[in-house]
Amino acid sequence: MTRLHLLRHSAAEPDRPEQEDPGLSAAGHLQACRLGRRLTALPVDTVWHSPLRRARETAQVIAGMQPGWTARPAEYLRDRTPVPSTARMAQYPAHLRDWFAQVPPTERDLDGAAISAAISVAVAAGTPDGPDVHLLWVTHAFVVGWFVRQALDAPAWPWMQLAPDNASLTTIRYGLDGPTLPGYNDVGHLRSRDADLLAGLGDPGVESATIIDDIDAGRAER
Repeated sequence: MTRLHLLRHSAAEPDRPEQEDPGLSAAGHLQACRLGRRLTALPVDTVWHSPLRRARETAQVIAGMQPGWTARPAEYLRDRTPVPSTARMAQYPAHLRDWFAQVPPTERDLDGAAISAAISVAVAAGTPDGPDVHLLWVTHAFVVGWFVRQALDAPAWPWMQLAPDNASLTTIRYGLDGPTLPGYNDVGHLRSRDADLLAGLGDPGVESATIIDDIDAGRAER
């Protein structure tokens, strides 16, 4: 069976008109370090990531902390927004429908087809009755939300109510009885300030406080 570890990328620099693909902020880099330390025991050697810079840099930090690990891009993990087709728009609550007009054309994923194809990639990585095959993927909030919605066999629209935090860990297991959700939006590793010194990451200081503030404020940047 497949045990998929979905990571939302770490915190990025603020959006600027001249920078369409921002990288990690200083706090985001520390988040990625903490996440990498959390994942040390995983039996993987590749961190697959969205081609976008904030996901790529997150994966590179994580892979750089583990001997023999590499970071590799995967187009199927790109930032996408599941936009309902005209035929399925009625499945969404009326107060949510106008929001889809704001979605850039390059991010529109009609009925979540591209993200659903990525789910098929995860399922096919293992056999339902076989040993666990672990996958480590770095992607974006809406992609994680669609994966969780599918795992719970929920209607199409509830993914819009999910807001996984930066550098959070979500785990989905695909087995004989279908998908199960052992963990969602786990950010326990981001609250371990004292462990930074023990791991040689230096004094967390202001950056660590920023991370905690971001989580407590419920930030939902993708």
